[in-house]
Amino acid sequence: MPKFPGLSGKEIIRALEKLGFHFARKTGSHVLMKRGDKGCVVPNHK
Repeated sequence: MPKFPGLSGKEIIRALEKLGFHFARKTGSHVLMKRGDKGCVVPNHK
């Protein structure tokens, strides 16, 4: 899985929200963002 150097989980979540994704659920330190039937898991740690 590609890493995002220099970006935190919060910053990635904010960017996905600007693209139309919404928070679906959180499990442990991972957040699931959804847009329609597409999903994206974001690790929410450093």
